[in-house]
Amino acid sequence: MSLGAKLLREILPQDYGYVVLAVAGGSLMNLRHIFLVVKAREKYGIKAPQTYSEEHPEFNRTMRAHLNYLENYPFFTVTMLLGGLEFPRVCAGAGVAWLISRKIFCDAYIKNAESGKRQRGFGPAALAHMVMLGCTVIFGLRLNRGLTGFRPYFMK
Repeated sequence: MSLGAKLLREILPQDYGYVVLAVAGGSLMNLRHIFLVVKAREKYGIKAPQTYSEEHPEFNRTMRAHLNYLENYPFFTVTMLLGGLEFPRVCAGAGVAWLISRKIFCDAYIKNAESGKRQRGFGPAALAHMVMLGCTVIFGLRLNRGLTGFRPYFMK
């Protein structure tokens, strides 16, 4: 094991690996979105860098679902990594819920954005976001007051 890995094991909470795995799941979900866009480009004959089609609304919905994911992914990653320093299991669980909800949202959006069925994925994803944000805010407040369980190795 490298020195860096040893130091991280000393610094990070015991269950932080779940947080890392949830973030990796976010990257896999992004790859899924990329695959869906590539498939839609091939199906409708739309070449990059074109991101909109007058004739193919399903392509537009596929692209928009991917762009919406990219708009939300940084928030997911930051709140997951920071909130997970204090609440690794809570953030990892919320992260998995967010990923499942985002898949539901994406699939429903691509099928028919106007149907309102995408809301089945939107609500749970928003709730998971709020859980991760809450964990991050609590961590920040506790860190400022020295009340957190998180302690760098040099402070132990």
